[in-house]
Amino acid sequence: VNARGTFLCYDYAGTQMITQGRGGRIVGASSIAGKFGFPSCSAYSANKIAIKGLTQTTGNDCAAFITHAP
Repeated sequence: VNARGTFLCYDYAGTQMITQGRGGRIVGASSIAGKFGFPSCSAYSANKIAIKGLTQTTGNDCAAFITHAP
């Protein structure tokens, strides 16, 4: 699942929010491995770093379309 699953969830949720026009927030959860690489956990750390970057990029890409709901 990891980065691909996160991407698919962001894609679906972002599309729904834009279609509904009500705004909202998309929250991504990763782990400390997304900030620091851990020995013998290269695939896990790479996925968590990818989720962090994907979350930041999705926020920037959707900023013009999705307003924050109260």
